Amino acid sequence: MNAKKIILFVVGIVLLAILLWPRGNYKISKIESGNTVILDNGTTVKLIGVTNTEDAKTFLEDNYVGVKVVLIPDSSRPFNPNSLSSTETVYAYVVQKVDAQCINSTLLRSGKTILDPSYLTDSLKPYTKYAELAR
Repeated sequence: MNAKKIILFVVGIVLLAILLWPRGNYKISKIESGNTVILDNGTTVKLIGVTNTEDAKTFLEDNYVGVKVVLIPDSSRPFNPNSLSSTETVYAYVVQKVDAQCINSTLLRSGKTILDPSYLTDSLKPYTKYAELAR
């Protein structure tokens, strides 16, 4: 193998490891508000891009209590999803483990909430589109 192929192989392995590296897995134990959930370890999670509404809170209570989720930080508010404490409050995209559906975007697409661009860097463009489609 020449050096170029070896470098490409190593880069490919590193990228694969990053994509497959396990992120913290949690369950939603309580809904605090239309944009805030409490995990089974006590961590408070603010849903990025979501405004607190009663419709959103009811929707979360009806559909997501007890659901296993994975947290994905936005680049504007990074945190380590593998080591969260019960005293921590984080801002995240919350993704259902079973089907990889993002709860934040589901709330926006369904019209249960309106867009809150605070702490929303990585997905501002698609989230704006979800909010416009829900109107």
